[in-house]
Parts: sequence; structure tokens; C-alpha cells
Amino acid sequence: MEGGKEYIGFSLYIGVAYLSCSYCHRSYPLELPSSTCPTCGGWLRASYDYHAIGERLSKEALKARGFNAWRYLEVLPARPEWRVVSLGEGGTFLHQGRKLAEEVGIEGLYLKDETTNPTGSFLDRGSSVLTTRLLGLSMKRVACASAGNLGASLAAYAAKAGLQCTVYTTRQVDLGKLYQMAAYGAHVRTLASLSEAEEEAKRSGGFYASSIDPFFLEGLKTTMWEVCEQLQWSCPDVLVVPVGTGGHLFMAWRALKEMEALGFIEEAPTRLVAVQTKGCSPIVEAFKQGLDRPAPLERVSVYIPDIGFPNPPLGSEVLRAVRETGGTAVAVGYDEALQAMRQLAELEGVFCEPAAASTLAGLKRLLEEGWIDRDESVVCVITGEGLKDPRAALKLRELDLKATELLMEAKAGGRLGRTKVEVLRALAGGRAHGYGIWARLKELGVSITLPSLYQHLRELLAMGLVREAGVEVKNGRRRKLYALTERGLEVSSHAS
Repeated sequence: MEGGKEYIGFSLYIGVAYLSCSYCHRSYPLELPSSTCPTCGGWLRASYDYHAIGERLSKEALKARGFNAWRYLEVLPARPEWRVVSLGEGGTFLHQGRKLAEEVGIEGLYLKDETTNPTGSFLDRGSSVLTTRLLGLSMKRVACASAGNLGASLAAYAAKAGLQCTVYTTRQVDLGKLYQMAAYGAHVRTLASLSEAEEEAKRSGGFYASSIDPFFLEGLKTTMWEVCEQLQWSCPDVLVVPVGTGGHLFMAWRALKEMEALGFIEEAPTRLVAVQTKGCSPIVEAFKQGLDRPAPLERVSVYIPDIGFPNPPLGSEVLRAVRETGGTAVAVGYDEALQAMRQLAELEGVFCEPAAASTLAGLKRLLEEGWIDRDESVVCVITGEGLKDPRAALKLRELDLKATELLMEAKAGGRLGRTKVEVLRALAGGRAHGYGIWARLKELGVSITLPSLYQHLRELLAMGLVREAGVEVKNGRRRKLYALTERGLEVSSHAS
């Protein structure tokens, strides 16, 4: 293949790496200054000679290296002469969430805390590899379209590399992320929509850095490499990942296959779970309908923008990864994510944004549905810190105020909805699981289906009137318990 194939033989100390087209399968050198195939326009992917890599990379070799994303340099697309652009990304902590596990009723819960990356987001892993490539190719300018985290991350790494960076964003961008972009010296342009931002970024004249750039994506797979190493080279039963464009989950799948091919793990039994937001969940809908690719959504109601992409570019890859691993896809609401955000902060000291907390919300939903067994090991990837989205913290405060208003109404003789009042009264006698609450309501003459009851419980959880209170084990079956909070006790005692 002219202009490409002859470069594949570059033998690096880190193995053999090159680019290949995901459509026509032509090959190109890493030095190609494009993210798309010059022949057919398809997206390029990084490819490796794993036999050559296996001669260099081993568990023993890793012991002598610092714990960061670049410890896995053999499976990252970089030339030995390129200067690595790093701010210390990767090497993030894998919490064993004991209190949270007890709260939601599962034995082995782990939190991969990506909030401690340099700009507070998992995307720093990708930005490091991407800017290393741009610096190696003597690029001067870079541009991207971003609703927030990508722009903040790329701006920081461009500053480190000495690249001029322009971020095209939307008017709905979170202030915390906008402040980051500006602080890192990026030129920021706001447009009406993300699609307009993408068009402007492509026309800017700088290198267009997208979230599905092959170099950027390769950096993301180091999350899964770290998880398995932190679990002593074993795999969790389930990995739960928030999905926007689909890159993080897709690359976690690729990392599992790499580790298996290189002999770092015996097999890759991990089931991958994709979490999206209600109102914009094309991957979830495609999964339910048995489709191979998501249908672009024309109308969306996005409450968690970071995971709200109406036409996810890697949707097909995510669906394939989820299905091949025996996983699933689930959509959660904004209030569910806020409740999970509160639990992560209060129980484990991890303050994250709603998109990141959606993994815990998704886990809770799947536990309720029985899709995840309570004795399985689960890793929730917590992708971004809470200070990036101050509006979410304010929303939590609004929920507190709403609960206070309900209390005042109850004390003044006002009424909650009858069903919610009866649920609170049913719990006034002590902890109970969902079926137990349903049985108590039936005795009180309240007719309600179990799904409706769980919806009321989720709303009461979001209001701060009910809390999760551990699990009950009976005849080998584990069931989540609920109890009233102090505020819930007050509302229950005053509601008429």
C-alpha cells in the first residue's frame, strides 16, 4: 500500500505500532497527520504487533515503573523519540467502597476514582497521548469541540506542550469547565449547539482533536489496565461505565482483549455495562431493540449533558462490546444520579459530577432488577469531579430545600401525595425491604404495583426522606432495606 504499508516494519523498543483503517483496513505510519483514512475517509485505529510487545512487556517489568498511565507504554502509540506530554495522569485509586456496598447491598464494590486526574477527568489519559503525538509531529495548533471536559483537558495538555488551543463549546457549558479552559489559556468560542461547534473546530485550521481520535482513545484504555493490575491481575465480574461518545467503554473492552492476548490475565470474564441518561439514550434503546447501531435521535431531553449524545460516534462498537461480554445497557434519570452523587460523597468521600455518579445509579437499578448478583465484584468508574458541575451541587441543595418545604407543609396541615405519605408511615415502624413495604401498604388498603412502589422510593430517596439501610439475607436471598431519615420521620409524624 503506497505511503503506508512500508512503515509497518518500524521496530520500536516499545514494539510495533501503526495506524489501520477501521473500514478499508489499509495501514499507515503513526506519523500520518490525520485521524481519518486518506483513502476512504474511515476512522483510523491504532494497531500493534502483540508478539513483539510480549517480548518486552511483563508483570515483572511493570514493577520497576511509576504507577501512571505511561507505565503501559508498550501498548500506547508513541515513537521512542517523541517527548511524552504528561501532567501525572493515571495511577488513580481503586477504592473498596465498603460503606457504600453495605448501603446498596453488594459484597464487592470498587470505585475507580478518575476525579484525581490532573484536570479532574478520565479524559486526561487520552489528552496526554494525543498531545504527545502532536508535539512529535511538530504541530503548532489544536482545536476541539466540547461540551466541557474534553475542552478543559485538552487545554491543559496543550499548555504543557506549548500548543495553541482553541475550544469551541456551547452556551450550556458548565461554569467549572469553562473556567478551566480559560485558566489554561485556551481561546474559547461559544456556539448555539455542539454540532455547530464541531463544524467550526474542523474549519479552524488547527489539528482537529476529537474524542474518537485514535491516539486519544488509546490513552483511555489504561483505565482498565490499571483496574486489573490493582485487582492483582484479576478481572471484576462487572465494569460499569458512563457512556457519551462510547470511547471509554470501547477501549476498556480493547484493554481486556489486550491483557488476555499478552497473558496478563487468563481470561476476560468481565461484563460491561453502559450507562446513559434518560431522555438521550440511543445506545440503550438500540440494545433493547437488538440493533447493531444506534439510530440518531432527533428529539432529546438531556439532563446529564456529558453522557447525552444523540448520535454517539462509537455506538456500534459499544453495542458489540456489551453484547460480546454478556453485559447490558441502562438509562438513569438526573435525580437518580444526584442521589448517587450524594451517596458517593457522604459515604466514601468521593465528590463527583452527575455523569460520573450515573454508574452507581445504574448499579443500583441493576441490583433491583436482579441482573447483578449481590455476591459479584463490581467496579464503577467515577469519571469526573464534582467541582466541574457546581449546578449539580446547587441542585442537591434544592432537593434539601424541597424536603424542608414538605416538612413545613406537613406541620402546617398540608399533605404529601397519599401514596408517599403511606410509604413513609409504613417505614415508621422500622426498616423494610420493598416487598415488605408493599405488603404493609396492602394491609393499609393502598393498592400499588411493585414497580410503582420502587418509583416512589426513588423519589423519596432523592428528597432525602428515605435512605437505603443495608440488606437482609433470608434463605440465601439478599434484599435491599429502606428506612426513614430524620427528616422523613418528622414529615411522617406531621403528615395528615
